[in-house]
Amino acid sequence: MSFVSAQSSHAVCEFCQSVVVRQAQTLARVGKVAEEFADYSPLRLGQRGQWKGRDFTLVGRLQLGVENARWTEWQAAFADGSGHAFLSEDNGAFVMSERQVPGRELPPANTWKLGAAVKFRSKPYTVTLVRQVRVVAAQGELAHLPPIDAAFTLVELRSSDGQLLSFEYGDNRAEVWSGLPVDLASLGMEGLSSASEEREEARHFNCPACGGRVDVKLAETRSISCSSCGTLIDVSNGVGAEVVAAKASQHVTPAIALGKTGTLFDKPWQVVGFQRKQGEDDEDTFEWDEYLLYNHGGGFAFLVKDESGWRFSEVLTGAPDIKRGRKPMASYQGKHYFLAESYSSSTRYVEGEFFWQVKTGEQTRHRDFRGAAGVADQLCEETTTGEVVWSRSSPVPANVVLAAFGLPLERLPAYSPKSGMGNWIVFGLIALLLIVSLSLLSHADQCDPAVEDCRSTQGRSYSGGGLGRASGGWHK
Repeated sequence: MSFVSAQSSHAVCEFCQSVVVRQAQTLARVGKVAEEFADYSPLRLGQRGQWKGRDFTLVGRLQLGVENARWTEWQAAFADGSGHAFLSEDNGAFVMSERQVPGRELPPANTWKLGAAVKFRSKPYTVTLVRQVRVVAAQGELAHLPPIDAAFTLVELRSSDGQLLSFEYGDNRAEVWSGLPVDLASLGMEGLSSASEEREEARHFNCPACGGRVDVKLAETRSISCSSCGTLIDVSNGVGAEVVAAKASQHVTPAIALGKTGTLFDKPWQVVGFQRKQGEDDEDTFEWDEYLLYNHGGGFAFLVKDESGWRFSEVLTGAPDIKRGRKPMASYQGKHYFLAESYSSSTRYVEGEFFWQVKTGEQTRHRDFRGAAGVADQLCEETTTGEVVWSRSSPVPANVVLAAFGLPLERLPAYSPKSGMGNWIVFGLIALLLIVSLSLLSHADQCDPAVEDCRSTQGRSYSGGGLGRASGGWHK
């Protein structure tokens, strides 16, 4: 077995999947990894690019996973011999990371608290991931290989300038990686795979529920719904390992049809997925719709429709600085946002393809932060098991959405401002108060001071009013 890169210490045999480590002039077998699953990434081993003025070649890749998600990290070896980096998937985007010297002993893995504000080298970060991760598969050459026979703890910190720090705990030591967001076009990579007819034809299967044909069109797809019966199918382990996740109990017709392409912010965006979400707080329940958009060069974004209108939302690589207190404040890229709402949500209906494993009924906790006067965009913190994801949205006029996707006005869904059970309860309380008030007033008119103590009814007033709630919460 020969090594292409001088920086590579490990390699995976393409025939038997044995992992060998290079020690001086000898090779030693240290284990075996599973065969690679089909992820249909646009990247390929041997592809070349440039980052920070240095040429690199993709020489290997790792596929990592938790119980409900998979992602790929590509090793990039620099041509000048200065080391290597990892090009990693990150919530539908890409991050380029290089190894860092910790500078000090890292805290134990079990001391990190999800969502906590911390400092590393005097710079503020937010803890956004604390998960047990395993190596699912590996291919090619690697200068870095986490434990292949056991789970290890992965901790991620994100900053308000978009930096991502990853701490990998294993083998009684911790590796530190520092990353920044990139898009593949900026790396000058040529020959990226696209949705060619040959690859589309190769990636299809029969629905496990109804037997109908399901076509997977995107390389990043982890969940997809059957267009025939509505069953939601997990394809995170590749075609051939499909698992029925859930079947929709209701059918919802999206206002924007799946597959339709519209131009927003000078980019063409295709609708590839649709979700109807249900939120709940202490007062009521409410619904909103999310359209997953895809641009071949720009990745993924969301178009959200609720009772306040339309919003365009993108997931952040970084995370804002949070100021705790009675009125929590989030600061991101020089702007300040204040906590406006806290609520939970669940997915009620799903259709199309998604780059994460979608589950109907899965619970998510939200905190919405609205900008100060003159700041139109807003931030949202979404927390699930072991992970915190931040996104930023901005309002889009309805006529812009109509023009972009060619929709008639009557196709736009109408929402009443969060008019769930909470509002009915409020109306019921108001009616009850009015009835009691009228009864007491009637009793007061009939009270005879000569035979009764009238002080309990005179001078008391009742005023009914709804629980005030500002409409226009945004939800992605």
